[in-house]
Amino acid sequence: PGTVYGLLEAHERFGKLSLEKVLQPVINQAQNGIIVTYDLHNAIEGSEQLKKDPESKRIYFKNDEPLPIGSLMKRPDLAKTFEAILKEGKQGFYDGWVAEKIYSSMQDNEGFIDKNDLKQYSSKFRDPIGVNYRGYSIYTQGPPSGGGITFLTALNILNFYNLARYKKDSSLTYHLLAEA
Repeated sequence: PGTVYGLLEAHERFGKLSLEKVLQPVINQAQNGIIVTYDLHNAIEGSEQLKKDPESKRIYFKNDEPLPIGSLMKRPDLAKTFEAILKEGKQGFYDGWVAEKIYSSMQDNEGFIDKNDLKQYSSKFRDPIGVNYRGYSIYTQGPPSGGGITFLTALNILNFYNLARYKKDSSLTYHLLAEA
């Protein structure tokens, strides 16, 4: 659930458009639906977790089969959630009926987030870390996140190799990427 807080915080600090201008197209799309593509169908089909959760099964499956390619998938509950966020901001997600649904789902599925966790949630802004990689400035999240520093370390290692000398799918290229 941290994504909502982080995105709203980023919008408050850096956003140029109104929240309504940003969210209304998303709300409309959730209400009106999207066409299920080949890729979406296969992603649904390949997710064991979606098959196990009754709510996910209700949304993404029809007659125990993934939504068919070319069908229309509507998400009215998601639209209502975005409407609550639009009207009430962070409180629209972390308190009230949306938080209650999250908490209820956590209880039903042996989750570990409770109402107090949601009410007290906040995000932290940290300075990014970066490297220069072959003339490009690359930035990512710094510690305590481990992924960013790992990624930048790998780029620093790869800086010592001329990968353009090798075919993209050569075993040596794969070896260097894996080792980095």
